[in-house]
Formats: sequence, structure tokens, C-alpha cells
Amino acid sequence: MGVEPQDLGPELASTFRLPSTDGQALQGVVVTGVLQNGPADKAGIRPGDVITRVEQQAVRNVSELLGRVAGLPPGQPAKIEVWRGKGLTQLTVVPAQRPSGRHPTRRR
Repeated sequence: MGVEPQDLGPELASTFRLPSTDGQALQGVVVTGVLQNGPADKAGIRPGDVITRVEQQAVRNVSELLGRVAGLPPGQPAKIEVWRGKGLTQLTVVPAQRPSGRHPTRRR
């Protein structure tokens, strides 16, 4: 998908001023970098976004994100839910085959 993810701990949640409901903080994975011209970049995912769902399945940590993304068929659009600013946003990502041996430029 072309993102650099980081687990969302209490400190990051506070830094990003993420909401909590019923005493539970928003769960997800913070995007710390996006590969230029990669699927996430083309879909509009930006550093600072918090990915909360992939194809309607909750994402609570980097491991879950990687597993969900690995299960997406390349070339087929997938819905990604992100927390941005003060609300949830639905984006459509078209996963691609993972490049081998190259290190594309990333945005931070």
C-alpha cells in the first residue's frame, strides 16, 4: 500500500488529540510516511492520518494492518477508513504488487 505505519499508543493519541468514546481511545495505526506515487499516496492518505479500518475490519496495530493489507488483491479497490483532523474519512486504495529491491521516495 505504501505507508510507514506506527502503533498508536497513549502518547501519540494525546499528541494527535484523538477522541475517546466510553473511556476507550480511538484505535488504529498512525501513518508516519507515505511513498510518493504509491497506492496510499494516490488515494490521498497523508502522514498523520490514523488508519482505523481496512475493508470494514478494525485495525488496532501495525500487525493487523499488515495482515489486512496483505490479504487485499492487487489492482482491486479497497475501502480504507482514516481519522483525519476531527473526523473519519473513507478513502479508496488500489493495492499494487510490492516493488522488489527499489526504495521509492517517501513523503513525511
